[in-house]
Amino acid sequence: MMNVKIEDSQPLDFKISREKTALLMIDFQGDFVDEEKGFVAAMGGSVKDNQKALGPAQRVLMAARRAKITIVHTLEAHRTDLADLHESKDRRSRPSPDHKIIGQDNGNGRMLTRGSKCNGLCPEVAWKDGEIAIHKPGKGAFYGTELLARLQYLGITHLIFCGCTTECCVQTTMREANDRGFDCLIVHDATASCLERFHTETIGQITAFGAIIGCAACAESVIQAFEALEMIPSTPTLLNNNDNISLPIVDISSLMTLVHIPNGHKARSFVSPEILNTADEIGRACRTLGFFYIVGHEINSAPILSAAKALFALPQHEKIKLKPLGGGEAAGYEPSGAQVLDEGRLGQGIDGSQTKNQADLKESYIIGKSVPTQRMDENKDRLEGRWPNFVAGYDNINSFRSVLECYHDQCENLIARGLMRAIALHLGLAADTFDASTLNSMTKLRLLKYPPCDNQEYANGAPGCGSHVDWGALTLLAQDEVGGLQVNAKPGVWIDAPSIPNALLVNVGDLMHLWTRGRLRSAPHRVLKPKLTGVPRYSAALFFNCDHNALIDPRLLEPNQILDHSKFDFSTREKEGGCLTAEAYILQRVAGTYHK
Repeated sequence: MMNVKIEDSQPLDFKISREKTALLMIDFQGDFVDEEKGFVAAMGGSVKDNQKALGPAQRVLMAARRAKITIVHTLEAHRTDLADLHESKDRRSRPSPDHKIIGQDNGNGRMLTRGSKCNGLCPEVAWKDGEIAIHKPGKGAFYGTELLARLQYLGITHLIFCGCTTECCVQTTMREANDRGFDCLIVHDATASCLERFHTETIGQITAFGAIIGCAACAESVIQAFEALEMIPSTPTLLNNNDNISLPIVDISSLMTLVHIPNGHKARSFVSPEILNTADEIGRACRTLGFFYIVGHEINSAPILSAAKALFALPQHEKIKLKPLGGGEAAGYEPSGAQVLDEGRLGQGIDGSQTKNQADLKESYIIGKSVPTQRMDENKDRLEGRWPNFVAGYDNINSFRSVLECYHDQCENLIARGLMRAIALHLGLAADTFDASTLNSMTKLRLLKYPPCDNQEYANGAPGCGSHVDWGALTLLAQDEVGGLQVNAKPGVWIDAPSIPNALLVNVGDLMHLWTRGRLRSAPHRVLKPKLTGVPRYSAALFFNCDHNALIDPRLLEPNQILDHSKFDFSTREKEGGCLTAEAYILQRVAGTYHK
């Protein structure tokens, strides 16, 4: 590790290295830079000085990227439900007592609210994939966020600050960092205040008494130091050219801390370096194969697989009574041949080997939380289902039902509070990014039975389950040891996904592939005839599809004012100013896989 000195650092020398330095870009969002439609404008302030800092800050940012410095963007931004907005802050952020500002639309989206255009980062200093975005509910970036854990995880010791406003969010964050043992430097011409004297006074306060809070330097000196770091060779990344592809196994024990905290914005304070490491393991798997195993999840899958065997052992005439009244993917029993999953709408494409429109051999039994407009049960129970009168091996139907409902709820909590939060962290976002979209999510718990390998239909070319991608956000699968599941690892390459003791299998669905604009992979998979002779295959899949009214809007995941559509054509509706809801997308996909 080599250090480089920032030449005009005052009042002390300030040396940096690539490995231990982070650039913090504080609050370059429309709320504080937009002249007419942001928070400052609504409060009656001027943003002209803040705008002057954009040019130097942009040059510092570009140099940091070339030097491969860790980059952190902060945004003063509240959840869309304002659950992290204190009453006192709301009251103090009003030009008059009856004039509410935070969360209100000032013509360019809701002010200081995540996902709004006015809350997005200015295009000159926009966030990029691989950089960190800290949505902070307060002035300082350490309060109520994951920032400390992120810096500890990366081994950062030195922080360089650009941003606005100098006397408020920049200074507050610097003081928080100073108290936590970080060495800090402010780039004085890449920071600004609404009033010039506030800026000048704050720089003096920061550097007084021998850099009591931190040092100061000009943008040009910082850029020269970054350029010197750029010339130092970085450690090369070793590529794995091993053709023996296998699905990764991720121990999520550390993640269970978040699973047990229902309140998302409070969960952010419990994020640790260990959780971030787990999140990155999950994220890498989601970006590459789209499938991975998890262990350490605290879910026992044996009862649900036993329930599946018992349910499918019912006489056929009893199972037929459980068929849904209408078509499509409704709760109840689906006989073999009801669904065709090679519908030709795959996010990543397949090798084309399957015969088109050949029905699946699997049997299914479904319970869950359906799309609200599609519910067909009269009782309107929390979980929709068409229940048998009796299942062998259970004292009564309620004991059978409790096994399914308990497993459903465990899986839903694990996905919503654990895996979705981990994905948000891997994407460089707040742990609770998806929480407002997963309050009462659409789900399907599908029990599955595939016929034994000697079934004649396999010889005729029928699949147990056709090549397809899942439609929703994430799928959690428990399976027995019979085998037959395969994953399309890359074009033309299918790999087995066998049962692993105490492990559940997770895969990304098309909804997340779209929402992340292709950063997460929705991988094709299929079930061929079982590996073991003479025994059927049983499995249980929990399909998690987010809330029915969740907007699949990339602005929630990319905190910029302007999206680059050249990267991934998200959807025509998004470009026209609207967004798909999760409900609309799921219904669209379901319609293509059932016989009319």
